[in-house]
Amino acid sequence: MRLKSRGDSRRTLAVCDGHAVRHGRRAEPTRDDGDTRIGWIGIGRMGYAMAARLAKQGADLTVWNRTRAKAEPLAKHGAKIASALSELAACDIVFVHGVDLGRREAR
Repeated sequence: MRLKSRGDSRRTLAVCDGHAVRHGRRAEPTRDDGDTRIGWIGIGRMGYAMAARLAKQGADLTVWNRTRAKAEPLAKHGAKIASALSELAACDIVFVHGVDLGRREAR
């Protein structure tokens, strides 16, 4: 998935309703599989729904969750399941959804 801007070369800040928001302006999404690699950390109630939506739209999505079994259903939508956080280092964008990120550091 690649995002095409209307004359604005700044990086995308967020995704809203399936469209990128650049400093308050929407960019037009275009398909270009493999262009933007997206990483996702944390599959809770909200994280799962958001990651599933990206995967269903054909995004190159790699997902990591502390409990791998919670991320595995996303594979049926085309997401790759990471075994280690380090696998997300190659991603262009990484979304982090976590309630208690300190639990990972405590291990």
